[in-house]
Amino acid sequence: MKHNISIWVKTIIVSSSLVFFVAAFTGCATVEKKQEKQAIDEPVKDNQITEITSSESAETVDVIIAGDGLLTYTAVKQPSPVGVVLYFPKTVFINAQNEYPVHHDPVDAVRVVAPQEKGNPLRIEIALNSDAPYEVARDGNHLKVSFPKPTVIKEAKREVAVKEEKKPALQERSRAATQLHSVETKGIEKGIRIHLAADGPISDYNAFIVDDPARIVFDVPGLKSPYKREKQIPVESEWVKRIRYYGYADKIRVVLDVDKSSLSSYAAETVPDGLIIRVGDQIQKTAVVAKSDATPEPAPAWVDRIDFLSEDAGKSTVIVGTTDPVTYDIKKGSEKNLLLTLQHANLPDYRKQPLITTRFESAVDRIIPVQTDAMKDSAVISIELREWVPYRVEQQEKLLLVHFEASSIPPKPLETAKLPDWKKVMEETA
Repeated sequence: MKHNISIWVKTIIVSSSLVFFVAAFTGCATVEKKQEKQAIDEPVKDNQITEITSSESAETVDVIIAGDGLLTYTAVKQPSPVGVVLYFPKTVFINAQNEYPVHHDPVDAVRVVAPQEKGNPLRIEIALNSDAPYEVARDGNHLKVSFPKPTVIKEAKREVAVKEEKKPALQERSRAATQLHSVETKGIEKGIRIHLAADGPISDYNAFIVDDPARIVFDVPGLKSPYKREKQIPVESEWVKRIRYYGYADKIRVVLDVDKSSLSSYAAETVPDGLIIRVGDQIQKTAVVAKSDATPEPAPAWVDRIDFLSEDAGKSTVIVGTTDPVTYDIKKGSEKNLLLTLQHANLPDYRKQPLITTRFESAVDRIIPVQTDAMKDSAVISIELREWVPYRVEQQEKLLLVHFEASSIPPKPLETAKLPDWKKVMEETA
């Protein structure tokens, strides 16, 4: 009997130990799973702005926005009240003041506006006493927004005025072409000859090619067109299908719609009465050799500025800045969508954030920068419109300006404007 009791006690002890062991193991597994789930469910940490300060030098007034990491932003110039607004998606500013007085012309104050709805960006408004250009520079985790002082702006305007006064005299002395008379075509052996007939020699021009669709483009600064609209000349030759030319405020652009085989088979020659362009098989042999002997193709430019400018009477401008001048293409993507493609250009990750403009009195609703791996070194700025309105593109060295006429559709009121999540917008666009 004692023996049986001893065996029964030992069995209970062993069973209890097993139960304790299993319970302990299960408990550890539960804790591990809990920790793993917490790690999975833990949200990505928002960027954080830590401080806003201001400083001034002999030429500029600077607003410095400091962060604990690389800050993503979009800057917008607003005309009324005049100022600059910076949007910071997925960013917080703990213990921020509502207003930071500056009182150094042209900057009056800096205001912080927290997002009213989840997913909307933090807004920092820089109020100005008077209209002034600005520049945003990145220094590590800091952003410096610089405004030239009124005296500097006045001096710059004076220098421009002096240059404008001298310009007619310089043009007359060089006798460079200022007026385009006509564009004439003539067949040559295995090619075509195009004469840009003008009131003088055309020696200052920029020529480049676009692969898809195949085009050879000539930009001639300082030349005026006799027509207010685009002119088209059907050619329908083996090399050139059509010629289009139109005048901007500061130049004429001539576009040759060509066969892809002609992209490397063109040459241009300045003549006393304009410019001669030749496209054809006979030119290809020498043109390709000359191109291969040229300096290596430069590295792609970087998009370093995307701005929206709301102007008087509902007009607006989308501004895209690059580190170097770029070739671009603009075309209608859909009924209310315009696609601005930048050739040989890269879009930094911090620029891949949409700019929502639904509450501005403008034809533009959203500006969405896009670049995927498949696009290689081409970047697209997708401009979503409230309705289709007339527009024009202006290129000023490293700036592309897309000017839009006013829209008949008013902006959405603040309480009904449904601004989508930034990430969702980017995913839908891609």
